[in-house]
Amino acid sequence: MCSRKHHAIFHACIVNRDWVFFDFTARVIVVCGFCYIPLSNSDLIHSCETSRMGDTYYRILGVSQDASQEEIRVAYRRLLYQYHPDRNQGPGASEKFKESVDVYRVLSDAKKKEIYDRSGVDGLRLNKAEEDEKEEKERAEKYGEPTGPGSPGYFYYNFQPERKRKRSHNNSRLELDGGGANMFVGRGVENGMNLGQRPLKDPPVKHDLLVSLESISTGSLQLAVLRRQIIGADNSSRMQEKIFALKIKPGMRSGTKIIFPEAGSPRPGRVPADIVFVIKDKPHPKFTRQGFDIRYSLELLLKYALCGCVVHVPLLDGSTAPLQLDSVIRPNTSRR
Repeated sequence: MCSRKHHAIFHACIVNRDWVFFDFTARVIVVCGFCYIPLSNSDLIHSCETSRMGDTYYRILGVSQDASQEEIRVAYRRLLYQYHPDRNQGPGASEKFKESVDVYRVLSDAKKKEIYDRSGVDGLRLNKAEEDEKEEKERAEKYGEPTGPGSPGYFYYNFQPERKRKRSHNNSRLELDGGGANMFVGRGVENGMNLGQRPLKDPPVKHDLLVSLESISTGSLQLAVLRRQIIGADNSSRMQEKIFALKIKPGMRSGTKIIFPEAGSPRPGRVPADIVFVIKDKPHPKFTRQGFDIRYSLELLLKYALCGCVVHVPLLDGSTAPLQLDSVIRPNTSRR
């Protein structure tokens, strides 16, 4: 009755809950529902360059080129609210939503904004290529890790697979069964330090991510924005907003963890913490979830409970399904 692995269940009691469209917390901004955000700067550049030819990034957000970061942030959130697919099903709304996210990733970053103001999209592309080359060289120098195709990605999704350790030369690897992904948990020789003197890693930072049942049912991409403190080698500090894209698979269980390795606040002499998002079901006004079952609760008048009736059960996609009740319905009766 419901899509994918979910089944609708009729339950003879009433449940009322309030619906929250956006969830804003002090450190996390979570935009729930269907959205898209590119997972690399090259995707970001391509999307922004081709989606609306002739428009500048500032015109897309509706701000002037000398706008402050606060004005850019306010304009960005206004567009998120206006074009979010859960609110706006009009033609082109999804593309405008994605486009505003792509543009904000550039204009909210001081370095990328300066490059764009000076050299436009071509400058961003050139800077991306230089950053990739620099990152590969640094990884090879610090960790002794091969660069180029086949090397581990920037982040992985951890769905609690079994783990096994395997030693190879001076490096220790963590292998994930079934996924083929791996990442270094040892640092080898860095800045003259011995293997026994690896820098300490900050503890994981966890955030709950509320996801609607509609998004859980069909699968979606979720957007989370974190503010983190960047501390330089000279002990100077600045705040930075970092955008995370999280792939929600159909039927993903509440409590599933999605991990972004070493994406926390960098500090001199420390390995940044892992950022861990814990999937939680967002309260729904009509439905609750138990495992892979979606439960819908309803009160029946006594005459219908005794004599039978047809109940039109609402589904997550907005449609309804008829359910024939022939026998006597007792309190807490469940029907599939």
